[in-house]
Amino acid sequence: MAILPANVLIADPHADWMRLAVPLVLEQDLAGARDLVPVLIASESGVYAAAASETLRVTLEDRGGKIDLDATLAGVSSQRSERRLPARATPADLIAACDALARQLDSSATAFGTHSVPALQAFAAGAFSSNTSAKIQRFSEAIAADPSFGLAYAALAEANKADAAAVLAKGAARRGSFSAADRARFDFVRARLLRSPLPEQAAAGHALVAVTPNDAEAWASLSSVMFLSGQAADGERAMSRALQITPENPNLRLQLATGLIENRQFAQAEKILNGLASNPAALPALAVCVWLEGDQARAASIYDKFLVSVTNQDAKLLLKSSWQALTGSREQAISLLAGAHLSEPRLAAFAKTQIVVWQLLNRDRTAARNTAAGAGPIAELLAAGAGSAEEWRAKVEALPAAITNAEVKKALLRYGYFLCGFYPEAAEAWQEADRESGGADLRARAMLAASLTAAGHADQAKQVRVQPFVPDFSDFFSAVSFSRLRGQAE
Repeated sequence: MAILPANVLIADPHADWMRLAVPLVLEQDLAGARDLVPVLIASESGVYAAAASETLRVTLEDRGGKIDLDATLAGVSSQRSERRLPARATPADLIAACDALARQLDSSATAFGTHSVPALQAFAAGAFSSNTSAKIQRFSEAIAADPSFGLAYAALAEANKADAAAVLAKGAARRGSFSAADRARFDFVRARLLRSPLPEQAAAGHALVAVTPNDAEAWASLSSVMFLSGQAADGERAMSRALQITPENPNLRLQLATGLIENRQFAQAEKILNGLASNPAALPALAVCVWLEGDQARAASIYDKFLVSVTNQDAKLLLKSSWQALTGSREQAISLLAGAHLSEPRLAAFAKTQIVVWQLLNRDRTAARNTAAGAGPIAELLAAGAGSAEEWRAKVEALPAAITNAEVKKALLRYGYFLCGFYPEAAEAWQEADRESGGADLRARAMLAASLTAAGHADQAKQVRVQPFVPDFSDFFSAVSFSRLRGQAE
């Protein structure tokens, strides 16, 4: 059932917020429905894209201080009204009227997480804003208007990931006053953002979809957790449900293909990605999938098609060399970048740092030092290396904040341990990274297994579940972690 924006026939211009807020309440209420699958759409043109069989149109009209809420359910193919559900409410009771309407449509519908009109007004403004700062402000206003509005805490944490821990802690103190659906959603968001162990994330995800079986986003997030856990069949089932709800969503199909790649279901993933091949953004994943299947020539051809879509020549050159390095042709990649004339000094410095990493993977520290001369502090630090693990840590920690942030420092420390040959320390650092991610960082798992093997602990390395992944072609450390999947680096 496609829920269209409401038709607001109220003279007060401040009432326009109801146009999107009322459908939003109905969609949330019906996420727990058993006989209806609600999809909130922006316009009439989205009805067919949503593959909806019915539409719900709501009209709000001022009747002397009260609001007539007239909902009409109509078939898409017949365009005939099948059911009309009129109601009347004061502005203060608008949310309760929507809840009652949702229960008329399906007896399993739940109540919206707040009955505060100011909270709903702020939340709707944030939900439909494309500006992150505006989202954060509006969701914060919704919480201020109703501190027991669980959905607002979850949305604010998702929008403001930098302060998510503080938001979630504040929400946890109020968790007991949340509605059942909001409590389940809050728990799943908290488990994911705080990177709880994957089994805990999966349990929270299953609890959420049990309460909101028509929430495509919840099913998609659960699918990702199951794929990362190595449970491909469960991941595929969860994503299939998400696609039943929003069948024309290409992002979900790409996510499904990525999850299948992570579980070595390459043939299935390739079939899905071929259906998305008209979208250049899907081509790198398709190329990686085909390459992991063992067809290197065809993979390179697919990646070349992606490069044709890249109009910026500097970006095209960097992406081309990255593919070469990731697929084992590091000397060719080094030669390509070394002879390049990039238009921006920032990109030239990035290219030199990238070459240094590849040269270190080739165990050619002399060449790395020559490349790093004048290339910037990170390239020079990597090329110089250190005489001990303690010295390497001290050098990384001494980098000023103006050069790099805390997350980049962590990556530099961990990859540097490995590239410098400090394998026991690398194993410890990557074990920490794996714990911090709750097991969700496949690159950390690959590096942990490689570090344990190099440190002489092959038996422990075998206990690490290493799964394939689609690399980040713009990360200059990608060749280090990706090479572990096929043992390209010596």
